[in-house]
Amino acid sequence: MKTLIIARHGKSDWNVANAHDTADFDRPLNERGRGDATTVARELAAQGLIPEKVIASSAKRTTETAERLISCWDADALALELTEDLYLAGYTTLLRSIQGLDESLNTVLLCGHNPGVHELLIQLDHRCHIEEFPTLAVAVLTFPEVEFWGNVDQRKGKVQSFFVPRELAQSA
Repeated sequence: MKTLIIARHGKSDWNVANAHDTADFDRPLNERGRGDATTVARELAAQGLIPEKVIASSAKRTTETAERLISCWDADALALELTEDLYLAGYTTLLRSIQGLDESLNTVLLCGHNPGVHELLIQLDHRCHIEEFPTLAVAVLTFPEVEFWGNVDQRKGKVQSFFVPRELAQSA
């Protein structure tokens, strides 16, 4: 069984020096985004969900989010793949990235942008009624009847959990 963890990047910094000159692609995480990444990484580890690979948009905020998540895990063999193709990608591009994953992997985290990650979630589990996907929200999907990443498609996923950092902080 394959497990896909979908994460939206952390809160980005709109107050960087020369923010009006900073391209969207180059916006870093702000302090809250960095802290939320640590919170989320700890929750995933507590659920036994440390992925074997992380794929992320190469935008600065998604790269930083992915790197912060990984730094919280004791996972020497964890691979990080950054790709510009995932920058503001829609459902079709995100799905193709998933379908092209190495079949030896069982658990993968995809870190991207809205609205694409939210659309991906809704398409993979049509029973899902999650109305919004805020910054550093995480959805964990399993594919009970899918043996190969290449067979992941619409309506084949099942949301196992969904959480956002503020909910985790409130329950701590």
